[in-house]
Amino acid sequence: EGISYREFEGAIRTVMDYYMGLRRNQKGMELALEKLNFILTYASRIKAKDYHELLRTHEGLFMHKACVLTTLTCLQRKESGRGVYKRTDFSDLDPEMNRPLVIWQEEGQFRFSWGA
Repeated sequence: EGISYREFEGAIRTVMDYYMGLRRNQKGMELALEKLNFILTYASRIKAKDYHELLRTHEGLFMHKACVLTTLTCLQRKESGRGVYKRTDFSDLDPEMNRPLVIWQEEGQFRFSWGA
């Protein structure tokens, strides 16, 4: 009983395609995070009938984490023009954001800081 890694990954791809495509905004990215968090509640139900499917399950879990990080970092950058996407709520470049965004994990939470 359970879901396949294909179903798990497919749900993640659907959320990312819809909310994190070339055009995005704050509300959509916040919804993407909500939906990604909901999808993660199904992680314990992923079934693997062999080692290959077990490997693909771990890849799907990593893909989920990467998508969450991508969404969180895009929420931090309140501008358009530096990446391959356009924020409809921040349509111009902001010179203040022309610096690196540092990300780390502390006590299970992602933390962000703007570099110099």
